[in-house]
Amino acid sequence: MEFQTFEEMVQAVSTCPNPAEIKKINTRQNKYIKSFENVEPTLEMRTEMLAQLIEAVSQEDFKIAPMMLDIRIRDGFLREIWEFSKYLSDEEMHPIFSGLLRFATCSTGEVRGQCLTVWAGLHFMVGNLDAIKAVQGLPEVEDISLFQLLGIALSHNVPAHVWGASLEAVSLESCLIGVG
Repeated sequence: MEFQTFEEMVQAVSTCPNPAEIKKINTRQNKYIKSFENVEPTLEMRTEMLAQLIEAVSQEDFKIAPMMLDIRIRDGFLREIWEFSKYLSDEEMHPIFSGLLRFATCSTGEVRGQCLTVWAGLHFMVGNLDAIKAVQGLPEVEDISLFQLLGIALSHNVPAHVWGASLEAVSLESCLIGVG
């Protein structure tokens, strides 16, 4: 979809922020995370945040990449993009894939890991299994449960459409509210 070779994909997902940028990125990420320290976002807030995230990804505006740390927003994002993917061509999906990769290359730590996991998960849903293979072994994704589920699905040859169907089984509201 985005790459001519698997090696190009591996190089792209391995690209980390410039060392000179890391302090600035970490400061921005920490500031964002602290803004929600004493606030439990409501459904309305998460719905608005999801809309902002979708727009930001499409425009490669990486400043709100830390939103991916909210698992409910992340899962809502996956759910919405899966819905979009049924109606959009590969060319129309390209800004979403490239935006997520931009989020990852301009982030550090768990934010980077979540962005790479979502990027790999969306690729998996459209049938591109190489994306999961390209991200495997990166330390940022090792502890992310969703990435572990993707790895299990890949190792058991679960068809991509099954992963997408599992997203359809959960409403967007349920993704944003969460369980428990």
